[in-house]
Amino acid sequence: MTTVLLRPVDTWFFRESRPMDAIGGSELASVFPPSPRLVLGALKTRLGEALGADWQQYTEHPAAQEEIFRLIGDGSDEEGRRGALELHTLDLLYDANPLYPVPAFLLKHEKTFARLAPGEPVDCDLGRVRLPVLEPRLPGAKPPEDEWLDMQAMNAVLGGGLPPDGKLIETKTLYRIEPRLGIARNNALGTVRESMLYQTRHVRPDHRLAFAATLSGWPEHVPPAGLVRLGGEGRLAAIETADPVPTPPAPVPRADTCGLVLLLATAADFGGSWLPPGFTRETRQDGTGRPFDVFTGTLDDTDFRLVIHSACLGKARREGGWDVRANTPRPVRSLVPAGSAYFCTVEGVPLADAIRALHGRRIGLETRLGRGRLFVGLWNQTHPTSRGNTP
Repeated sequence: MTTVLLRPVDTWFFRESRPMDAIGGSELASVFPPSPRLVLGALKTRLGEALGADWQQYTEHPAAQEEIFRLIGDGSDEEGRRGALELHTLDLLYDANPLYPVPAFLLKHEKTFARLAPGEPVDCDLGRVRLPVLEPRLPGAKPPEDEWLDMQAMNAVLGGGLPPDGKLIETKTLYRIEPRLGIARNNALGTVRESMLYQTRHVRPDHRLAFAATLSGWPEHVPPAGLVRLGGEGRLAAIETADPVPTPPAPVPRADTCGLVLLLATAADFGGSWLPPGFTRETRQDGTGRPFDVFTGTLDDTDFRLVIHSACLGKARREGGWDVRANTPRPVRSLVPAGSAYFCTVEGVPLADAIRALHGRRIGLETRLGRGRLFVGLWNQTHPTSRGNTP
């Protein structure tokens, strides 16, 4: 494995999924963090340049440059054409410390936190299911916006607790928004194009911010250090090698642990569904004998069943991009966003064995891009409380 850091040199522009010619009078915003496909594409470009790629010839006959084609492919998702370079994890670092999206089950009012957990089955448009409820009650609580967890806070949350006071990092600490106004050019004539003004919103990262990409397939004899274009408008990032980024440790089940919380640390592609592939609806009975619905299945090659009782999902993340092989935009896809969580019970193995099998795994589609990275937390029967600076 090779870990590299991408640091800002100037502003960055990670264009949202709307096309440039359909924005009307509004600004085209940057998404943050960027798509892993974008980051992997930039690193493939850096690797190709380090190996002396002739990009004009490579566009027409990529297989002619055999070593480069074997490593970076030709931009296709087809087996045998996408290259050996694979992105395993993409971490956001601030001052060398990893940051994580706030889980969707965590709510906050001022400096007081509370967690959502599955309630009793209720009848709704989804059937008779267990919807998340707030325990204990916290009037005015809502999901934290534009905030991140550091490692200490994530460890507390995975253990079934709450973040210590002051352990949420605000997005405004990481970067500033810079509006930009531009006009399209006619490159053939060297003139501007009339009535083609556009507005964009760049991000200007703090100098302590970086992205850490953990890769397989990077050749040992090629140093990754250098500059590369990252995102739109040709903005640069500096690349350097780094030590591996630690993963939050897997929690140890307690006496009152009744299940697991599968937390998406990165956005996942479940083929347009909110459920992981292979999960289906199943009807069971509650303690009073009344039926309610759960969703059961297995993840990849595991040999135990998971029963999803409830889920906390964020707003779908829309991603498109550019298909360099076909020279056309990629279809826009809806992803289950990072921070989404699934409350599960386990059938077939002890909880500790299930945690070891699932913690750090990638699930869903396009896992070679680092999508669907799982952290496993504890679903405990005892609900934690938070009063200001109490962990």
